[in-house]
Amino acid sequence: MDLKPGPTGCADNRTKCHHSHYQLLRKNYNFVLMDKRKEILVHSLNRINAFWSYKSGPKTEIPDDILIEKVFLYLDLDEIEQLFQLYPYAIIYKVWKEQLLSQDPYYHNLNKFLGWFYFNEEV
Repeated sequence: MDLKPGPTGCADNRTKCHHSHYQLLRKNYNFVLMDKRKEILVHSLNRINAFWSYKSGPKTEIPDDILIEKVFLYLDLDEIEQLFQLYPYAIIYKVWKEQLLSQDPYYHNLNKFLGWFYFNEEV
């Protein structure tokens, strides 16, 4: 039996095909939603001039580790909670450990709070 692709590009199992298309649409929706959340965080940081040392103009393409660090340093708990919806716990923990905890004498109180509240660690 020679199967030809249908209108959706699938050759045989239509249910499986529609399921995979649904998964693709869902993945794209989650990606767009993630981008929108990231955009909101970047906008909040731009509004308070957190990227003052970067080239002038609004910043939109910010590396994830820099975004996570700046959110911890400059924004409130609501925005920090958004990080945990955007990124896996392990990535956020790694950024905190490598970029903020390494500057502990300067950010001691912040690190103490973040360690207790988010990472179940004593600083």
